[in-house]
Amino acid sequence: MLNSSDSMLTYTDMIRGFKGRYAYMRTDYYPAPLYYRGKFYRSAKEAYRVAMELSPKKNEYLLREMFRIVKSKILINWYFTQALARTGSAELVNETDDPFDTFWGVHHGIGNNMLGKILIKVRRKLFV
Repeated sequence: MLNSSDSMLTYTDMIRGFKGRYAYMRTDYYPAPLYYRGKFYRSAKEAYRVAMELSPKKNEYLLREMFRIVKSKILINWYFTQALARTGSAELVNETDDPFDTFWGVHHGIGNNMLGKILIKVRRKLFV
């Protein structure tokens, strides 16, 4: 739970790896219900699978849908909304141990970090 002693991060900060207090940012199986395309899902991963079935292998479409999924996940849960707001303008980097997950994250400094970029875009849309 967030409290008044949790200060806003500054622009020079970077959040690397979505673990501990930032685990809610992960889209995989983190238990976080959300509303997407008229239905409730137990996790962002579950909703993303639906998006992939509708249009597999079209990155532009899937990125747009992932933005909608992540935004819903953040908005539906007050804790997530507050926690994302408290990241301030910090860069969000989805560091991963998986060398094959360089589209959504970064492995040993290599990767697109699309999940981090989507979270930053959601934060900007909601709080700026």
